[in-house]
Amino acid sequence: MLWPAIKVRKHFENIVREAGGESLCNVYNIGIFQSDYYRPFVDFMDDITIENKKNIWVEKTPMHLYCVNEIQKRIPDACIIHMVRNGLDVVDSLVRATQDNPQQWARFGGWRRKFWKGFSVDDAIKKWNHDFNITKSRLAISKDILVKYEDLISDPFSSLLNLCQELDITYSDRMIHSDQSFGSIVREDELWKINNKNRVLTKKINSLYKDHSKKIYIESKLDSYDV
Repeated sequence: MLWPAIKVRKHFENIVREAGGESLCNVYNIGIFQSDYYRPFVDFMDDITIENKKNIWVEKTPMHLYCVNEIQKRIPDACIIHMVRNGLDVVDSLVRATQDNPQQWARFGGWRRKFWKGFSVDDAIKKWNHDFNITKSRLAISKDILVKYEDLISDPFSSLLNLCQELDITYSDRMIHSDQSFGSIVREDELWKINNKNRVLTKKINSLYKDHSKKIYIESKLDSYDV
């Protein structure tokens, strides 16, 4: 069994290089047998936040949902926000994003990742059900915050104002005009997000559901969105 520090070391080095350059890798380094292997990451994020004259940093990786209990254990004062979206929209988005850019999502392909062609509809349904049930279980036992994407679309001001109140931070109109900071939060290799720059808060037409029978099938397989 590998020490956890060894497993995360390479990933952390890539994060540091991307955010601050090669020279910082020696400053923020995870020791091979370091038990508090998360600490250099937190220190790094804290330092670059202060350097940029900010007081809050956000890590937006969706895969962290699967590690949320570990994150809370290691960083007890972390605030965890669950951004959720209607299953129909997510299934449509996952199928199109992964099939259009399969190698960018190849980690989901497992042993067949080299030949993976993206999520099927059933794969996407299974993933949404699994992920949404993790969120529901967390909301039942923790102080995690829930934000529904549909609420952001219909009333972005109220949704963001409520979130700011939960986080005890000051609301700014810049939060709605996210296109101004698009380049700083979306990497060049995240090709499936390129078209989102000018439509972050717009209603999307589901391309999968021109076939009404397919929509009925997907709705029948998705778990309830009530939370």
